[in-house]
Amino acid sequence: MSAPCVVKVDVAGKTFDEAIREFESRLIAEAMRANRYRKVGAARFLGISLDRLHRRIAKGG
Repeated sequence: MSAPCVVKVDVAGKTFDEAIREFESRLIAEAMRANRYRKVGAARFLGISLDRLHRRIAKGG
C-alpha cells in the first residue's frame, strides 16, 4: 500500500485552469519522487496508465 500523498496549491490570483494544471504538475512530481522517479510505479501510484502519464508529462505536468 502506498503512503498518503499531500499536495498543496496556492490558488490566490489563479484561474481554475491554472490551479488545476499546477495541482496536476505537483501531484505527478510527488508520485515520481515517491516511486524513485520510475514512471511505471508513478502511474500505478496515480491509478493511471503509463501512456496517460507520458501525455501529462509532455503537456507540462
